[in-house]
Amino acid sequence: MDKKINLKNPDEWFYVENEIEKIRADYPDIRTYVLTGARGCGKTQSTHGKIKKLYESGKIALYIRNAKRDIPTARQYFAFLGDGVGRQVTLGSMGASTIVLEDKDNSEKELIGYSLFLGDYEVFKSAKRHVDYIVYEEFSSFTNGSAINRVFALTELRETIRQTCPDFEFFAISNNIFKDDLFDNLLDTDQFIHWQITKKTPSSGIKNLAIKSYLEGEYLVPDIVINLSHYKCMGYVTIANTPLYIFEWEYGIPKYVLSSTGTGDRMKLDTETIQIIRQAHYRSLKDRNKCEFVVGLVTFADAKLRV
Repeated sequence: MDKKINLKNPDEWFYVENEIEKIRADYPDIRTYVLTGARGCGKTQSTHGKIKKLYESGKIALYIRNAKRDIPTARQYFAFLGDGVGRQVTLGSMGASTIVLEDKDNSEKELIGYSLFLGDYEVFKSAKRHVDYIVYEEFSSFTNGSAINRVFALTELRETIRQTCPDFEFFAISNNIFKDDLFDNLLDTDQFIHWQITKKTPSSGIKNLAIKSYLEGEYLVPDIVINLSHYKCMGYVTIANTPLYIFEWEYGIPKYVLSSTGTGDRMKLDTETIQIIRQAHYRSLKDRNKCEFVVGLVTFADAKLRV
């Protein structure tokens, strides 16, 4: 479910806990909160406020990112928990991937969560760690992480956590540039809420309207689609009752493209086709989100058969 929040006053802030309370009566089952929007609108600060209450009640976090190189940012993200109490956040001091709040002399350590590169979801599944809430930072950023399968990995993670904590909470945060419909392909509309937060910028002398719109949190870039005019549709494979269309252009970059729509006959799902699927690009972000789960299924099954 999408909801746009317009902050008309430059001094106004978004408070995630207040918004959760507003929807709780009508949507008591929602535990997944997606926050996208303007710079300085309160996405991070208000989420920190909610996290502080979760920490004070003994809840354990899972902090996930789309690139391994971004995992160390967990230290900065949770550092606010140590402010004013003489404590600091360290990583790995209570085991691999742990996020720990400890005294500056290392005399006392407290586990507050775990960090995870989304592509390593199987490592988390094997560890069987208890988690009460997830923080998914910059979920729309694919830098050094374009090979990850978000839909498949998140499905596996969510189910793993649900088995020990059915009412876990999920906070996904990103800036607005384009509309990422990731969660529309994961959950029913009454199971999550996506707040797009816009905010009027203070008078800062910025004349460029595009810059103003960017700072205010509007969606600026439409879904970027690969032009298939030179490609030929090889046909489609059906996985879990879902058609996956494959396009080819010998001189194209990329050579193979996956789409949720197309033409042609049904193809045989054999090892050659799976190798094509592995190296193909998605036609667009919308197609990526629609197709990722079935692509994850077939590549996961192929990997299991080749162990």
